Amino acid sequence: MYGFEPLQTPVLELHETLMGKYGEDAEKLIFNAQHPAAKKSLRLRYDLTVPLARVVAQYQNEIPIPFKRYQLSPVWRAERPQRGATASSTSVTRILSA
Repeated sequence: MYGFEPLQTPVLELHETLMGKYGEDAEKLIFNAQHPAAKKSLRLRYDLTVPLARVVAQYQNEIPIPFKRYQLSPVWRAERPQRGATASSTSVTRILSA
């Protein structure tokens, strides 16, 4: 797609990672997705910003320049949906780093 490659990230993030971006007010907006046997607290992603930042930080020395990716992925928001809407939606992100 115009030289952009797809980027896929996990739908679950660590609770601490998401709260670091959104703050305490977001606690009521993010779905808990905890597995009973899991040792760490997990949440469903609210948008694609945190997963992208994690990928860039984790692979900063391996990312080619320009970094051209797109991501078309579901996100979940625990806020009360407007009439005709649902708690999940699809978010599109286009990334270009020169």
